[in-house]
Amino acid sequence: VQYWLPVDQYIGGIEHAILHLLYARFWTRVVNELGEVTFKEPFANLFTQGMVLNEVFFRKPESGRIEYFNPADVEIRIDKGSQRRSAVLRADGKEVESGGVVTMSKSKNNGVDPQALIDEFGACSRCSLPRPSRRLNGPMRACRARFVSSSVCGRPCTNTWRGAPPRLSIRAV
Repeated sequence: VQYWLPVDQYIGGIEHAILHLLYARFWTRVVNELGEVTFKEPFANLFTQGMVLNEVFFRKPESGRIEYFNPADVEIRIDKGSQRRSAVLRADGKEVESGGVVTMSKSKNNGVDPQALIDEFGACSRCSLPRPSRRLNGPMRACRARFVSSSVCGRPCTNTWRGAPPRLSIRAV
């Protein structure tokens, strides 16, 4: 433990990193007070990535309750001057409003379906999910970045496996 800890750099998202940090710091303090380790903090440096953003689309029906639609289900219509003209729901062809670019959330239905990315790029793509992709969209010190599927990379596991020696075998230890 003395060899591996404290970790040089912890990089995590703002929302769930808090619980990781509380848990890691609690147990580090416990084992430190028991005299099992000499360090008091589990991480030498902390960097929180911020939030991943995506556009939100919605309609306000007469009932008053806002109905949100996933960006993948919305078609953006562009005019001849390359300006956004409208956004329509693919299912019914009716217009939807844009609420701008906001934090991805289930309640706003503006998340990215990881299965669609896995189907297109492979499960072991080094950038197959929004968080790793976010690193490619801007400097690390930027606290917010929009999710861009074009930054998702190929299939490195497949490529790595193809480059392995032909007699390489994996067996249980």
